[in-house]
Amino acid sequence: MHNCLVERFGGNRNAPIAPAPAPKMYLFTGSAHQNVNRFLQAASLTCKPVTLTGKHKTIYTPHIDTGDYIVVINAEKIAVTGNKLNDKMYHRFTGHIGNFKSVPLKEVLAGPFANRAIEFGVRRMMPKGPLGRDMLRKLKVYTGTDHPHTAQQPQALSL
Repeated sequence: MHNCLVERFGGNRNAPIAPAPAPKMYLFTGSAHQNVNRFLQAASLTCKPVTLTGKHKTIYTPHIDTGDYIVVINAEKIAVTGNKLNDKMYHRFTGHIGNFKSVPLKEVLAGPFANRAIEFGVRRMMPKGPLGRDMLRKLKVYTGTDHPHTAQQPQALSL
């Protein structure tokens, strides 16, 4: 079968892998006092040691989820530059008339769901569609230093 793939795809191309479960690692990082844009970019796409998309692995295939799990702690202590705490707005709409809510980043980070600031930023950087949603499920964001993933023995990651 391998010879058939070489003939079909040429000698210098990689043969596509079958959709088999790839080994996944748990990695955790703290977001305290880090710039939010650089942190989000490193966590989602372009960080060399780990990505949600799995582009750093040799078995990477664009149509298969090969990324690792990322556990982020201290989400409420993220740093921003300029006046983004007051200017950056997060919008919600439930579908009812007059129920369009806008909340600045300052209130999001001070509220009970400070992890949504990081989750929304990573969501916008991920591929759109079912594969992107599967990749996004592997991002675990928590406020504070406690997380329930100690049994998976996550490795420390510096972004």
